[in-house]
Amino acid sequence: MKTGKYGDLSAAKQAGKQVYNTPEYRRARLMAMKNANYVCEFCASQGDIIVSDLHCDHIIPLSKGGAPFDTENMQILCRTCHLNKTKGRSLRAHMINLQNKKQKRHGTRA
Repeated sequence: MKTGKYGDLSAAKQAGKQVYNTPEYRRARLMAMKNANYVCEFCASQGDIIVSDLHCDHIIPLSKGGAPFDTENMQILCRTCHLNKTKGRSLRAHMINLQNKKQKRHGTRA
C-alpha cells in the first residue's frame, strides 16, 4: 500500500475520482474559473497573468475534509503553481524564480 502526506494514496485517488467525475464538481470548477477570470490566482496576485494549463485546486484537500464543491475551497492555479503547492514548495519562492526569468528575458533587473 502506497502512503503519502495524507495517508493511503490509493483510497484518496479513488475518492477523488468519485468527486471529479460528477456534474456538481464540473459546475463548481467552472464557477471557480469564472470567479478567477480564467487566470492563475497566485500569479495574478504577483502581477503576472497566466491563462494556459489551469488547474482547479482544493485549498483544503479533500483528504483533509475539504469541501469538494464549495468554490470558497477552490483556487485556480497554473500547472507550475499547483505542482509547487502540492509538493509543499513555497509559491512565493516560485514567483521570485518567475520574476528572475522574466528579468533575464527582458534584460532588466529589480
